[in-house]
Formats: sequence, C-alpha cells, structure tokens
Amino acid sequence: MTQLTKEEKAKALNIWSRMSDMMQSHVLMDIEYRERRRNCCEPYDCMCHELCGMEGMGYCNGCEYGAELSRITSSVSPLVWRLADEMHLENQRQLVAHELQTIKDLESVGDYAAAQRIWEGA
Repeated sequence: MTQLTKEEKAKALNIWSRMSDMMQSHVLMDIEYRERRRNCCEPYDCMCHELCGMEGMGYCNGCEYGAELSRITSSVSPLVWRLADEMHLENQRQLVAHELQTIKDLESVGDYAAAQRIWEGA
C-alpha cells in the first residue's frame, strides 16, 4: 500500500470529517476485523471460515460480524479506506511505542516482572 499524497490526504480528510462519528467508527472496526481475520489464518490457513456462507450453511459469528460491517461501509470511497488504514497503522505504532516506553520505565525502577508481563502480552 502506498502512502497518500498531500492532496489525496487533504481530500480524504475532508470526506472523513463529513462522515458521521458512527460511520467513522464502523470503518475503523472493519479494518480491525479484517486484521484479526487475516491473523487468524496466518501463518497457515486454519480453515475456520471455509464453510461460512456456503449453501445451506450460515455464517459463524465472526464472519457474520464482518459481513455486516462490509454492508454498512460499502459506500466508503477507496481514498477514505486508505486514509483509515494509515490512521490505524499510526495508532498501532503509537501503541507499540507506548508499551516499549512503559517496559523501559518499569525496568528502570526494577520491576522486571511487570515489564516481562507486558513484553509477553499478558
């Protein structure tokens, strides 16, 4: 994915600012859902969702949630999706930076157990 140019970003931010808070939230939830779904099957295809939606079969809760988000956000332009992806990636970077700083702070005061728990994601 390429980064947005300044003009594209300005246009996307203009569209984003005119969207309702609910629609913005749905777009961000859809991005997070897709990331979780992608991570579910990596590095190997776990086959969790292969039967979802086949004739006579319903969707699992996760796929049903994703289908509903896709339906709700179907009118969002590709430019806004790219902006939302960039926003999501920036939020992820900030979260990781915060966690690393917290680990450093805990280690500096000698709380290695808490630092280890954060490092392990517990």
